[in-house]
Amino acid sequence: MAAIRAKRYKVAEYLIDQLGVNVNHTSDLFEFRINSQIPIREQIISCRDLAYSRGMMDLVDLIDITSDEVKPSVKRYLQRRLKVRLDQIHQAYLKRMKERSHRLTIQVQEKDKQVIEEDDLENDNEEPSSA
Repeated sequence: MAAIRAKRYKVAEYLIDQLGVNVNHTSDLFEFRINSQIPIREQIISCRDLAYSRGMMDLVDLIDITSDEVKPSVKRYLQRRLKVRLDQIHQAYLKRMKERSHRLTIQVQEKDKQVIEEDDLENDNEEPSSA
């Protein structure tokens, strides 16, 4: 909800799609209006409601796709409608995973190289034993 409040579309999209945050989460919103007859207004707002009020309609559709409260027929319709965007999200995910595995491979290779160098130094430092 913090990403939606800050209008951080990509962050909210990543959290919903990749990390599987609870899209059915609701929170109490208190509005303090000093100059009105009702100074405090309480409202229970969900992630979807907040995204809708901020005008983030693609995010609303993504929330609907991942929500358990939406019928499967509506989910299929939304998936067809958002196919291009969902494919872009998936490609970005695959790219991140490829970069991560590449970084891990480099780290393992560097670690192996250090172990080999340490072994070579130990072998060089050993004194030959005379018999």
